[in-house]
Amino acid sequence: MKVVLHWMNFRYTGTSAFIVVLAFVGDAGFGVLLFLLMISGVVYYIEKLRKTNTYMLFEDSKLTLAEGIFSKSVSELAFHNISMLKTDQSKLGRLLGYGRFAVFGSSGKPISIEPVAAPDSIKQKAVTLVNGDERNTRKDS
Repeated sequence: MKVVLHWMNFRYTGTSAFIVVLAFVGDAGFGVLLFLLMISGVVYYIEKLRKTNTYMLFEDSKLTLAEGIFSKSVSELAFHNISMLKTDQSKLGRLLGYGRFAVFGSSGKPISIEPVAAPDSIKQKAVTLVNGDERNTRKDS
């Protein structure tokens, strides 16, 4: 199962676009408007790169979180070391269907990804995968 970022990841681009509209309505000069449009485009491109390069992957017996645009950071956690799965959603997140999904290992340090679509269903699928791995491990022993 692969978990990717929700479209709400582009909230910064929306903010930039709003600033451009305010500048246009506020009768700013063409140079200022062009500069704000370029900044908005750069922010959009960075967020797009972040969205495509950030994911959480549940594999056979481990969890992998990969993130980073220019430098890649990869965290791995074996299923038998997972102590807790947690989701957080704000009121806006519940309305738009996004939130934060965190996995806690035996060290207590969370591996989290946000914003993700439908974090509660991701948690249910993750519980099924993790519990299935624990049952398989017990049968083998």
